[in-house]
Amino acid sequence: MISVVSLMFALQLGGQQLAWDSFYILTLFLVFAIFFVLFIIAEKKAAEPIISFQMFANRAFTTGNILMVLYGVIL
Repeated sequence: MISVVSLMFALQLGGQQLAWDSFYILTLFLVFAIFFVLFIIAEKKAAEPIISFQMFANRAFTTGNILMVLYGVIL
């Protein structure tokens, strides 16, 4: 939750209200990265994870997700 909110704030405020290289935007990106890594570590150790990383071993699943993300970025 913290990682997603930090990323959203950084992307929303960056470039419009604050410069991309400002302390606040860089801190928000850093907070996002730290909590995202902690989330992945917690998910790998969990007995019943929210996201099963075994799904990403399927090439079609991974390619489809990458294409959906790119499509969303383009729009």
